[in-house]
Amino acid sequence: MPDSTELLNYKRLNVICRPASIKDTPDVMELTSKIWDGEDYVPTVWTEWLCDTTGELTVAEYDNRIIGLGKLTRLSSEDWWLEGLRVHPDFEGAGVASQLHDYLLDIWLNKGSGKIRLATASFRHPIHHLCKRTDFKKIGEFTIFQITISEPEDTNQKRQKFQLIPSSEINKALDIALSSPMIPLSYGLIDLDWKWAPLKVSYFTDAVNRGMAFWWRDRRGVLLIRKSLEDKDESRLYISLVACPPEKIGPYLLDLLTYAHINGYHKIDWITPLQPDLLPQLEEIGFKRTWDDSLFVYERPHPSMGFTD
Repeated sequence: MPDSTELLNYKRLNVICRPASIKDTPDVMELTSKIWDGEDYVPTVWTEWLCDTTGELTVAEYDNRIIGLGKLTRLSSEDWWLEGLRVHPDFEGAGVASQLHDYLLDIWLNKGSGKIRLATASFRHPIHHLCKRTDFKKIGEFTIFQITISEPEDTNQKRQKFQLIPSSEINKALDIALSSPMIPLSYGLIDLDWKWAPLKVSYFTDAVNRGMAFWWRDRRGVLLIRKSLEDKDESRLYISLVACPPEKIGPYLLDLLTYAHINGYHKIDWITPLQPDLLPQLEEIGFKRTWDDSLFVYERPHPSMGFTD
């Protein structure tokens, strides 16, 4: 097997892309232990991914060794997501990621519909080129803002500003959310735990059923929150969707700080759309940008939808 120095001389390393199986687990665990200084989330979801019958979990095999993986996830019949693209560091730059991407994209083209999306860091230039080659277009840019919760000044008053949305009011709340100026500022997307898709009744209903959808300030706004399957920190809350007047997002989010404190959360994270009008308001109430880079979201429509610009 070539070492990493020898691989520099390869233009392309041909691998076998195939469906993953339980027997691939040891190799995958070894591979992911090299990612993000051993903090990769893939080991925590690997078993779940193996059981997913609506998408596709793929590995790249070379010389009887798993050196890469990727996941195609069906969010709905119209929303598909590419995630978990990993290549062992010893084999980077040898075309493995490109082959995994093309393999999963072909599966979606054959059995999928609607639109397929993915997210990648702003510094991952090879992935940007890969997206361009396969007709993906960048549709949004986000970064991470976080605030640590402190003791609120008036918990009783501000607690009244949130009411759980009952199932009987889903359509009304969804209409208000969709008409909010915040939706275009968020590129029309909702955060579904590090996956983004347009706001639809199914995603809204799921948040209501989990008790994470709220009327805000006497039905003048809508808030969806979530926990993260990737982040096991139970004291951290994530914002999934904000629908309120953009010019008042600071005061509205102050309400959320109180809610979070009352319910035992120590931090709030918002993977925030990079919009100049929003960021100063967040910083004014204590949110801090925790990542200097950003996250690009790319999208491609299925050919069955016809040609789009």
